[in-house]
Amino acid sequence: MKSIPEFLDTDCAPDGYKRRECKRVEIIDTIDANSGIPFRDFEIDVFNFLCTNRAILEIRKIYRFQNCILDGEIETSCGRNVPIEIKYRMNWTKACQAQWQFARYLVSRNHMADISTGIVFFEEFSGDWDRQSATRSRKNGWDRWYGEHQDTIPLHLLQLKDEEIQSCL
Repeated sequence: MKSIPEFLDTDCAPDGYKRRECKRVEIIDTIDANSGIPFRDFEIDVFNFLCTNRAILEIRKIYRFQNCILDGEIETSCGRNVPIEIKYRMNWTKACQAQWQFARYLVSRNHMADISTGIVFFEEFSGDWDRQSATRSRKNGWDRWYGEHQDTIPLHLLQLKDEEIQSCL
């Protein structure tokens, strides 16, 4: 039997593992797709909403990522690049996933210097994040997000529901 130090000294690097290159595809017009899978359709709804409302939202360009840990990026009219992640339902698990995805994206792409914020879009809270105490003015999810999921860069949580964006305010 091997000892613990022997296990620790073992090189466990992946053998021949290749990651596909992350691609940015600019979205010029709305995407016509209906997969019948709610979370995939919501992702397309977000990109279509951003595309349709780009002038009002002051967005210059919209990119959808392929083979990347995040879903996309927007370039604002003032030139800021803001990576985005899209989650259908938001709860503790999905918040942890989104936070990890942003951290991994920033480290793996060496974007720490040029990205100062990110956005996570979602449709609805679920589980205990959807509850609202009688003593609070908003649902638990907002306080949990901004109180527990802000480790790397400020990540803004935006709810897209019924063609309208809402935030914690």
